[in-house]
Amino acid sequence: MKELNEKGLDLLVAKHEVSKDYKQAIFFGGGMSKADDLIKIDPDYCYELSTNRPEADFSGLECHWQAGHPLTQR
Repeated sequence: MKELNEKGLDLLVAKHEVSKDYKQAIFFGGGMSKADDLIKIDPDYCYELSTNRPEADFSGLECHWQAGHPLTQR
């Protein structure tokens, strides 16, 4: 945030509680693209993910996207 502020860029962050079990992050401001660049390009803004985390179990889940749908063509 300090680097963004020094460049005159704003990045506002909020948390919206949609329901008791669902929170949505909201980002706003001209500093969003610069922040995106920093975390993707500059190693000083990257961090290692913990290797000590549980594996996700997606068994039993289904995908209902139709073949040929625009979102499946990416």
